[in-house]
Amino acid sequence: MKNIPRQKIHAGILYLLLFTLSTGSDILAVDLGPFSLYPLRLLLITASLWYVFLNVREKKVPFTGTDTWFLAVPLLMLLYGGVSLFLVSKPFEAVKELSNVALGASFLWVLKEAAIRSEKPFEKIWTGLAWGTAFTLIIAFLEVITRTHLPSPYSQKLQLYYDIHFVQLSPASTFGNPNHFGMFLSLGAFVWVYSMLKGYRRNVSGILFLLSFLALWLTLSKFNILIFIALQLLLLFFFRETIYQFFRPNKLKLAAVLISTLGMAFVYYSKKNQVLQVRMENVENLELKAGTGSGSVRYTLMIEGLEFARKSNYLGIGPGQFVHYMKKYRKAKYTNGIVSPHFGAIEIFTQYGIGILLAWIAWGVWLLVRILKNIRRKPSLWVMLLMLGSLPIIMMVNSSFLNSPVAWAYLAILNWLSGFILNGHEPETQNI
Repeated sequence: MKNIPRQKIHAGILYLLLFTLSTGSDILAVDLGPFSLYPLRLLLITASLWYVFLNVREKKVPFTGTDTWFLAVPLLMLLYGGVSLFLVSKPFEAVKELSNVALGASFLWVLKEAAIRSEKPFEKIWTGLAWGTAFTLIIAFLEVITRTHLPSPYSQKLQLYYDIHFVQLSPASTFGNPNHFGMFLSLGAFVWVYSMLKGYRRNVSGILFLLSFLALWLTLSKFNILIFIALQLLLLFFFRETIYQFFRPNKLKLAAVLISTLGMAFVYYSKKNQVLQVRMENVENLELKAGTGSGSVRYTLMIEGLEFARKSNYLGIGPGQFVHYMKKYRKAKYTNGIVSPHFGAIEIFTQYGIGILLAWIAWGVWLLVRILKNIRRKPSLWVMLLMLGSLPIIMMVNSSFLNSPVAWAYLAILNWLSGFILNGHEPETQNI
């Protein structure tokens, strides 16, 4: 009986972890940095203290055999960053980034611990993510319809989206940056596809997948659209029977398919005919001028990052120093004022050195080997293979990978769900 209250607490933490990830940016209107009132961060701090001070650790067999290694990498980053604080030019920026790395490591740890200690962990993760996604999708569609956005550091630029993407469309973005919102939708998509394949709430998962794809199309986030298309091809070529089962006559599913199809047709029409106009009177205030593609800017940032790494003898320039170096060496003139790394691998390599980057790569290779060895026995591992293969794309979505809560959640879900499948666990079938 003593374990019942704790079981409920673990389940509640697991549920809230994914729900607050979905809704945190909607609840908070002002970004105050790593110590902001972002609900996910408060939950992580509280949950971490719960596990440290109130829980007696139980010995459990790790899901994949890489959990300790996986959790050790961000701890190595924190250790490296702590030493480098005495050497970097901008120690305050280093402290801010290390705070986000610490919170990211907390996400990895808390999700793993709560899942181990909770009954039916996948069901809790699914429920939290589903409710959060539904809430967020409502906000996103309202943003597109009303052409207004929740206050954020990025909201003014959202009104000037034409200069960046050359379309007269007010984008959906409940996370401030449309690409960040697209990253969250991609994270959820892997969970929905896995649920469809295993028969866990297949109908609802399919509807969430379709509506997420529609919302993603409205963000115009090209990288994430590629991930969704790859997931659709995965379903089509490897799980045709699952597709057939989902599209059997059902009014609710047919309505979702019809809405998604008409919605994407409307988006295409509006892009061509400028139905959704945005006010352009402040366009001269936008830093990124027309004619500069996001791909070329990312390429230039990558080259500059490699140069910074070379100057540090590949030991790293220190956490949070990428932006400072871009300004210090006046490199921003080559990227139209953009100074954030925009590629997670370069962000890690430039700031933390070759050793930390190789540690992350080694974890990815080890997980890849485990997946490939078992993929014939467990076909649902194709979802995890695609999720792992999409990681380089996810790393290019946001301006900073290490400072993004969704990026750490992506890593946590990838590691945990892979282990969940490899260890022979499956969610109970629920045909709703």
